[in-house]
Amino acid sequence: MEQKKDSHHLQISTKTINIFYFTFVLLVLCYSINTNMMSTEWMVDNARSVGLISAIALFFLILSSFKLILPGYHLYKFATPIIFYALFFIWTEVPTILLLNVPTKELFLDVIWLITPLFVLIVSYNSAYNLGHKKWIMFIFFVMAILIVRQYITLFFSINLLVENSHLTSSYHTLYILPLIFLSKSNKIKIISAIIVTIIIFTSLKRSGVIALMLGLFAYIVIKQLVAERIKKTTIVIGIILLTIFGGLFIYLGTLGENNIFERFENIGNDNGSGRTVVWEVTQKMISKEDALSFFVGNGYNTVRRDSPIFLSAHNDFLEITYDFGLIGLSLYICAILSLVLQLVQMIKSKSEYAPPLGMLFIIYTIFSMISHVAIYYWVNIVMLTFGYILGLYRKDAS
Repeated sequence: MEQKKDSHHLQISTKTINIFYFTFVLLVLCYSINTNMMSTEWMVDNARSVGLISAIALFFLILSSFKLILPGYHLYKFATPIIFYALFFIWTEVPTILLLNVPTKELFLDVIWLITPLFVLIVSYNSAYNLGHKKWIMFIFFVMAILIVRQYITLFFSINLLVENSHLTSSYHTLYILPLIFLSKSNKIKIISAIIVTIIIFTSLKRSGVIALMLGLFAYIVIKQLVAERIKKTTIVIGIILLTIFGGLFIYLGTLGENNIFERFENIGNDNGSGRTVVWEVTQKMISKEDALSFFVGNGYNTVRRDSPIFLSAHNDFLEITYDFGLIGLSLYICAILSLVLQLVQMIKSKSEYAPPLGMLFIIYTIFSMISHVAIYYWVNIVMLTFGYILGLYRKDAS
């Protein structure tokens, strides 16, 4: 009897350790993301504190990934999208380390930024598979969302009001974490969160953010109905009311002030999408002039901005990856996205409750990947956290 009690006590202690450590890792990661968010807006990406905090976050993620201090954990078979994304992030290190000729400190930070999403995927996937979806985990996600929103507000009042027409890219962070909040069972929390993110996106004056938010919410509603066992009339009525409310909110916020988001949409033909068409054309010419080795292997992290005659990154993940990590990197990235699509279709067919938030994030992520950046910058960790966590929950339920 005493042995059984001791064994039971050990299981409880192990679970407690797992819970506290996973919580700790998520909060450290959030702090690291916020620090990078601040440094990016202030144009000091290589600040010493940013590299140190990123390294600390990676250290704890690695410990959690290999469960060096967490007994009683199981390493489950990875879902196919996890495997392809893992291969992609591993490959990015190859041309970066072997071909990129930069100072040691800068290379060190590049390596950290590229490999961290791999461990975020492993941690979130395995933690969801082992622990399942618990209320305390949702609470941690709420805390992370609040910290990210708070950081944006701090940036807005310190930068946006001082510099006219400043478009804060950090608003995208709130979009990336929104699908995690939509895992909540509470419709009130979902509506309030969506309203807060809507206000943030409009105040940031980011046209791509508005498009991603609209299509992401639409995808969530559609997939929600597809996985429902039966559609109630009240659900349809509530859906119409909510769409009307958000439509009114979009119009109100979009026309607020002299320099508003609708004026930016009207001006899209004049500024060529903030110069994106010009950037894309320049990057395509750079790729066409590559030799065989560079075309297949790449040139290393963020080399588009280094080599571009206009000193700008590609503002398109597919072009950026082709130049930075070659055809091999691009192939792995496309395979990861396609496998994610197949996984989403499978989840919809099996009527998984996790399909709507995954579909929402996929739309947001794909839009930004085509007209901005996700895959090569530090905020990809929020996306990988959500992908890994949702896929882990789905595989746990399926098994």
